[in-house]
Amino acid sequence: MPLFFIVGGFFLQPVSLIGFEKYFRKRIFPQLKIYFLSGIALVFAYAFIHKKPLAFTLDHLFRVLIGGRTLNLYTSTFWFIEVYLITSVVVTLIISVIKSKLFQLTIGIVGLYLSTWYTIVGVSIEGFKTLPWDLDITLMTIFYMLCGYLGFQFIQRSVKNGWLEVGMIGLAVGVLAGHYFNLFNFRLSMKSHEIISSLPKVILLLTIPLLFSFVVFIAASWTAKIPLGNFFGIIGRHTLIIMYAHKFILDICKISGLNWMPQLVLAVMVPVLISMMYQYLRDYLPVTWTT
Repeated sequence: MPLFFIVGGFFLQPVSLIGFEKYFRKRIFPQLKIYFLSGIALVFAYAFIHKKPLAFTLDHLFRVLIGGRTLNLYTSTFWFIEVYLITSVVVTLIISVIKSKLFQLTIGIVGLYLSTWYTIVGVSIEGFKTLPWDLDITLMTIFYMLCGYLGFQFIQRSVKNGWLEVGMIGLAVGVLAGHYFNLFNFRLSMKSHEIISSLPKVILLLTIPLLFSFVVFIAASWTAKIPLGNFFGIIGRHTLIIMYAHKFILDICKISGLNWMPQLVLAVMVPVLISMMYQYLRDYLPVTWTT
């Protein structure tokens, strides 16, 4: 999950305080609208498919509003959007108000360190101890999004450096081997704020997610040069709708008795096709009608 927040940092830029309202209206509000519309639709879809009573539906509509660890079933992955939007706003404020890159990064590291001081914070909501919209997770994600913002140009240059690529991949293999042979233990689950580590937590949070994210960037630079690169690019441009819809599609596939391979293909491709069709209708049909 840190990878997605790092990538999110690639697309941030400072805004003036006067222009912050425009930023919120163009970048955040549309995502909030999609979040709530998708959440409501999926709650009703689950209740209809599984013949749930009205009380169930109302309860899960409330969970879409509260978010965090209360989310489950078709909306279990929605926590990511909540934390992503909050993190985007906070990091945009940081880079807009604070000009020193060192100070920006220091804020991220302090937040990451504070996130290792506790296990779960919040109040009991729907039987879960959580803060609304997993607000506490932003202490961790601010660091990774800042790394994406501050390190974008470095990453662009580095994935073209063959020796650095070999070194990073070798280091990642070594880390995997060390974990496999029980030289150290590390587990990170952001949604539940589960950090298990046999070494100081902050050290592994500062290094392992960044290392393996960098290896993914290396792999992405390679796949971009092969014939399937365009196909991967199409999927990459539609990851948001895949995240929203895949639980629903997987459930339909399981009810239909499909095995795992068709489930995987449909869970990825159906949302992509829906998104592409929507974009076509939005971008081209009005032009056709006016001409």
